[in-house]
Amino acid sequence: MNFKFEIAKAIAEQAKIDVFECESYIEIPPQKDMGDFAFPCFKLARILKAAPPKIAQDLMENIFVPDFIAKVCVVGGYLNFFVDACKRAEAVLTDIDA
Repeated sequence: MNFKFEIAKAIAEQAKIDVFECESYIEIPPQKDMGDFAFPCFKLARILKAAPPKIAQDLMENIFVPDFIAKVCVVGGYLNFFVDACKRAEAVLTDIDA
């Protein structure tokens, strides 16, 4: 399973942007305690005419969170995603078995 792409689909649908563009924005946070993936909302600030922390908060409250996500949180202008450890292990084992 491509976790990054699935997260991008959820964000893109709510933010009304292209899913591939959205996927290109998603980053790996520099510290593990910040999550597994982070979406910087700074690039949406001009389009949505809002501050990045506000955009992150609105997205967190309104996106459909995929079932493999254990937790979503806002850190400044970033929307951070934590992948469920069991779902990650299941995906890895499925990829190995394929």
